Amino acid sequence: MSDVPAVDVPVTLATDWPTIEDMEAFTGVSAANDPMLQVALDAAISYGASTLGDRYVGPINGSIFRGCMDYAGSIYTERIGQADVTVESYFGSTPLTRYRKLLLTSRFTALA
Repeated sequence: MSDVPAVDVPVTLATDWPTIEDMEAFTGVSAANDPMLQVALDAAISYGASTLGDRYVGPINGSIFRGCMDYAGSIYTERIGQADVTVESYFGSTPLTRYRKLLLTSRFTALA
């Protein structure tokens, strides 16, 4: 077993992430009928907040907003197609790759 301590990734303080109402409009599914829609949205926002890091503050831009909804919708759709697939098994997907690229290009980087 490794002696390397676990490191918590500080999350972003960004605002204006998609809401469940945005996801309902995006997918055409009511969150009241299927709570997995909220789970998928929460997972996409959590991933985005961790990837952006704590130096990214303020509102998120439109491309990240749409990428978040695309990834959350993909998680939700994958769940429908494979009967309760876990969110973690969807890593490496094309929507995740697009979302990650958007997040990384928007991430704060300091110049040395």
